Amino acid sequence: MLNSHKSPLSTVVVITGDFNSLDTEFLTTDLGLSQLVNEPTHGKNTLDKFFTSRPDLFEVSVFSSLLKTKHKVVFAECTATEFICGKRQRNKIILADRRKHNIDFLSYCLGVYDWTPLLYCSDIQVVYDNFLAIIEYFLSVCIPVKVVHMGFKDPDYITPLIRSSLNKRNRMRKQGNVAAADELAARINLMIADNLRHRLNKVADANVTDMWKAIRPKHSNNRKDRASHLLTNPEHANNHFANISYDANFDPKSCLYIAIPINHVVRVSIY
Repeated sequence: MLNSHKSPLSTVVVITGDFNSLDTEFLTTDLGLSQLVNEPTHGKNTLDKFFTSRPDLFEVSVFSSLLKTKHKVVFAECTATEFICGKRQRNKIILADRRKHNIDFLSYCLGVYDWTPLLYCSDIQVVYDNFLAIIEYFLSVCIPVKVVHMGFKDPDYITPLIRSSLNKRNRMRKQGNVAAADELAARINLMIADNLRHRLNKVADANVTDMWKAIRPKHSNNRKDRASHLLTNPEHANNHFANISYDANFDPKSCLYIAIPINHVVRVSIY
């Protein structure tokens, strides 16, 4: 199922369902979608998956089904309302472009600057304040910066640099520059792999529990509590669906009744 709709935030793409043995790696590596189901849904396999372009807007939980089936229930909750209302704000990160040519330009400017007036000043506080002002000035001139918005559900391996690169890749694809976008996507994959490798190196000697904590995404502790009462108790499930299907303002008198004569009989022959 592919669902794409406009929202006040951006276009949201959702692909979910039972993928069986279909290779879905291209959805994450080529299209940049995030797969949010991180638990087995059929035996020891994860067949039921949830891909989205906005992982910060969804929380996905896996529960045992009330029905007789080998599949587990995948419960996806959209948190867009909370996001729009401002209860959960994205972090604004100042990302400095510290590539070598910018650092070299900063070093050159600091090297050719005339520091003589500071050396003849006898007030150490004045010297310190002027020194900081000069450094801040050259930093603002030589090192470009940009504001990167980090989602509150971005995985920890998505750094501000990777988020900025992902945004740039998306802009390239929208502009039709697919070749350059694919080349950038390959570099992004290498950066993500490098971040994951460094993170897992820290738990090389850890126990099994700590290793699972390192590879699982970090979500709020009460993520499952909000839906578990509905999906693990049949009585709660019945009451829930009964409440949402009942209209308290329904008036039977408003219905249109059609009188059918008693002698009007329809004969059906079954061969």
